[in-house]
Amino acid sequence: MPDSSYWNRIGKEFQDCRREYLWRIHMKQIYSNLLNRWTENSDNSLAIKTDLFDEAISPYYIMSLAEEKFGKALGMDISFDIARTAKRRMKEDSGVTQNHVIICDVRNMGFKDGCFDPVISPSTLDHFEQKNDIVLSLKEIFRVMKPDGSLVITLDNPFNPVVLIRNLLPHRLMMMLGIIPFRMGLTVSIFELIRMLEFVGFKVLDHTAIAHTPRILAIRMGQILDKIGNKILKDYFFRIMGIFERLEYLPTRFFTGYFIAVKARKEIT
Repeated sequence: MPDSSYWNRIGKEFQDCRREYLWRIHMKQIYSNLLNRWTENSDNSLAIKTDLFDEAISPYYIMSLAEEKFGKALGMDISFDIARTAKRRMKEDSGVTQNHVIICDVRNMGFKDGCFDPVISPSTLDHFEQKNDIVLSLKEIFRVMKPDGSLVITLDNPFNPVVLIRNLLPHRLMMMLGIIPFRMGLTVSIFELIRMLEFVGFKVLDHTAIAHTPRILAIRMGQILDKIGNKILKDYFFRIMGIFERLEYLPTRFFTGYFIAVKARKEIT
């Protein structure tokens, strides 16, 4: 994973990523649907989200979902600048004051054992360069979770053709072409992620693939529609993306989805 100074710079460059607003509205809805399916509402939970990049660059972020579903929510990030920007944006955009942020590495979170339920990890662990770092992170997540707590985790899907090509080509070339906005790490298949989770001690309860709308096309089209500002066209755009998301229910979902997703539980021993 790039160090905190790298993410500090990226956070400053993407503080207001307007061109992705409609895409991020769509992704927020996808995660809302996933959390509604896989987690229970609670007024007494303490949830944690394992990075704050979305919260730092857009008003459409997952922490607001966590606040609605759970009693308290904490966000963490390795970057001081991203965490600071996320905290400011959340307060300015929605008046949220009870959500807190902390700077720490997901491989060494610094909390005592058994603090959190649930843990929400949206495409955080796919920024490492070594698989061992993914395992270390899962072990640390397992440690800080409450017994019988839930984990909802997503990673880049290596079987998606776009992600596959992206991972095969040099990062510098991909960034020059504007296909990726920053350095990406390695990821693992749904089968390997399940094995890693079970190795750490989790019980895997469900798995799927999400985000089936062609990402690059959707971001570019969303940028155009955002500039036009026509609500009818935007609504039509969201309906089209919703049609693409029905691909999740087909056997081909692990080829069309941009992210793999797993629900796991920390079993009481």
